[in-house]
Amino acid sequence: MAKERTCFQLSFLIFLSLFSKFVSLEATKLSPNSSISNAAGCVELERKALLWFKQGCSEQTGHVIKLHLQNPYNSTFIDPGDSTELAGFKFSCLSGKISLSLLELKKLNHLDLSWNDFQGKTIPEYIGSLSELSYLDLSGASFSGLVPPHLGNLSNLRYLNLYLGKLLICFLPCRNCICRDLRRNFPDSLPTTNLTALRILRLGFNNFSNFLPRWLSNISTLEVLDLSISGMKGPIDHISRRKLCKLQLLYLSNNDISGETVDLVAVLSGCGNASLEALQLVGNKLSGQIPGSTGHFKQLRSRYLQSNSFSGSIPSSIGSLNDLETLDLSSNAMNGTIPDSIGQLSKLVSLNLKWNSWIGIVSETHFLSLAKLERFY
Repeated sequence: MAKERTCFQLSFLIFLSLFSKFVSLEATKLSPNSSISNAAGCVELERKALLWFKQGCSEQTGHVIKLHLQNPYNSTFIDPGDSTELAGFKFSCLSGKISLSLLELKKLNHLDLSWNDFQGKTIPEYIGSLSELSYLDLSGASFSGLVPPHLGNLSNLRYLNLYLGKLLICFLPCRNCICRDLRRNFPDSLPTTNLTALRILRLGFNNFSNFLPRWLSNISTLEVLDLSISGMKGPIDHISRRKLCKLQLLYLSNNDISGETVDLVAVLSGCGNASLEALQLVGNKLSGQIPGSTGHFKQLRSRYLQSNSFSGSIPSSIGSLNDLETLDLSSNAMNGTIPDSIGQLSKLVSLNLKWNSWIGIVSETHFLSLAKLERFY
């Protein structure tokens, strides 16, 4: 028990050292006889910041390279009726003002402050001076205000997560970011000149009430685009004429998107795209026939098109999707036939065609090679 109390006290010192509502890093003193002070490899000043967080320093240089200060309680998974979990979340939150002492960690490349409570404060400008940062996670930490343009100095940044904040984003920094998570922080306009390596863009779970953003046209490197449950509305042509030829995962579900998918599919299949693996358009207002050109997506594994207003028949080209595992066309206005070629989908596990007005006969041919089929509705 005494050891646990000691660990807690030492752990708490890291909070004191990093937030100026307590004390600065330089003022944190450790006993020369402390087992921590004898730890091998760390630069003295940086070791004081680490304490008992077990965030190792580089064995080669002795510098602190990672700080995991996230709240272990993620508020999105807490039951509001569970007083114990709520108390644990509140007790575990860091708060106050982030101290300049953070700048002592010259080689820091990974900083995670997610799911704390900074009580609406702005993101400190000097985080942009941590030039080695490649990973920055400020999600769910109750920051607000303008995202400082100083973050644009972080030329090594690959991952930036600003999910669930009250932030005004007039730019997106860094030239080489691989993943940006800006859900609930949607920018009306976006300069894309620095987004030369952006591969993952997640803007889901919002209430933007926007049309699909035109600036998506310039991000030709995207592999994952998630705009699900984001309040997007209007015709799909904002995206349909773009250059998203490297997409692997496209999520547009549960929005208010209308129009036909012909242009979108034509663009994705017509620019040499053979990498699309998942297409989710669930719960929109899309209509018209499903184009035969969807058969060009040879890598497609899941296709969720339910709860729209698609009509007509399933195109016979469906049989060329050799990797397809899931097909859901339920709750549409399909009023045509189901082609025999659907029986060629040897990897199909789930097939949902209910709540439509199909015509014609379903025979053994339709199930000829569906050896892996587990769910059929």
